Parts: sequence; C-alpha cells; structure tokens
Amino acid sequence: MQVHLKVYGIIRSITGELPESLDISGHTVADLINFLATKYGQKIKDELLDEKGELDFAYALFIKGERKTDIHTSIQEGDKIVITNILGGGNN
Repeated sequence: MQVHLKVYGIIRSITGELPESLDISGHTVADLINFLATKYGQKIKDELLDEKGELDFAYALFIKGERKTDIHTSIQEGDKIVITNILGGGNN
C-alpha cells in the first residue's frame, strides 16, 4: 500500500530524506511504525512508542491533517501522514 509520509525533528534525523511515497505492508499506524523500524532501525520504534507500546506523548502524528493518537488507527492507500515531535518551551 502506498502512503505519503513526511517526518520532522528527531525522526527525520534517523530516516533522512524520505521518498515521495512509501510502499508499506499493513493498514494501521502500528504497521507503519513497524515498517519504519525494519527499514531504519529499532531506534525509531523506541522514539515513537512509550513503555506501554502506545504513541509517545512527545510526538504528534497526523493522517490527512487530523491528529491521531491510537496506533491501531487505520491507514488507507494514498494517505498523507506527518510525524513530528512536539516542541515545548517557556520561561523557568
């Protein structure tokens, strides 16, 4: 299944520039993360998932512009997916 994936921040430092589209197997966010871990290394999975195996709160994942937090969320052919770390800051 072809999807369009853009990654930013720490994840991009692991993957480098991604191709226009990726051909992944499976149909969920979890399948996408497993695909990325197989292709780019376990570090991606360690970054994106918390100790319970859920999407870590430090990351935002968007499918067709809508934020998703459940790794069991379905992905469809041609979906545009963005993964970025959430930046925080402020005064101490």
